[in-house]
Amino acid sequence: MNRVVCMSNDLYMKSLIDVMNQQEDMEAIFCEDFHSAISVQPDFVLFDIGSLINDEVFTVIREFNERGIHSIVLMNGDSQTGFLKFIEAGTGSLLIKTEETQAKIVETLRLIQKGYYFLPPIVVNYLMVELSEQKVINKEVLTYQLHKNAIDLSRKEIEIADLLRLGYKNPKIASILGLAEGTVKIHISHIYAKIGAKRRKKVITMLNDLLKDNEQ
Repeated sequence: MNRVVCMSNDLYMKSLIDVMNQQEDMEAIFCEDFHSAISVQPDFVLFDIGSLINDEVFTVIREFNERGIHSIVLMNGDSQTGFLKFIEAGTGSLLIKTEETQAKIVETLRLIQKGYYFLPPIVVNYLMVELSEQKVINKEVLTYQLHKNAIDLSRKEIEIADLLRLGYKNPKIASILGLAEGTVKIHISHIYAKIGAKRRKKVITMLNDLLKDNEQ
């Protein structure tokens, strides 16, 4: 029997409880607080992102993870902030509160139990923007650290070095930057010489160490 605890008692959550309780192997109930929820020993805990954003929530999510409990966050389709902290805390999945989610909640929970992870498009798009911005920041930091350590790479060499440290192979680097593979090889040989290393693995380690030095 799969036990599901719902941490909100609004109409939408009640509708989910009704759908889940139609399954012979699923029991869904409402709990007012996290301590009561844990005492039930549930397999899943569902809660609303709009009413539970506080430090206690993230602590409890981590505790859920330690106990093997899947925490599922329900959010409105127009939510713009707040979900990143839930992801960082280890939330099992994020779901948009729609009629489709309601209709497929049982199937979704079964898939989550098998290891699937669900994120709405709005969250995926946000994370892609964040990742893109982080890549820009990392390249700027790498440029600064190279200059600080008197490693004089050209602008193109820095672009290649940044992709190199991420583990990209020469053909992929050439494709990303729109260069011939032979040109990439020449730039990489210059990078090796200026950094003072002969092996790719050593160069990658040195480049990543430069970023770590900036964090200290």
